[in-house]
Amino acid sequence: DADVTTSLPNTGASANLMPFWLLGLALVAFGGAVLVNERRRTL
Repeated sequence: DADVTTSLPNTGASANLMPFWLLGLALVAFGGAVLVNERRRTL
């Protein structure tokens, strides 16, 4: 357990995952915008 905590600190893990979170949020936002545009076209 001690080895795992030292090898994977909380700050390092969050820093490594941040780009993935940003990419995911960007994809969700883009998808939402596309859906809104499509709905406006149909309406």
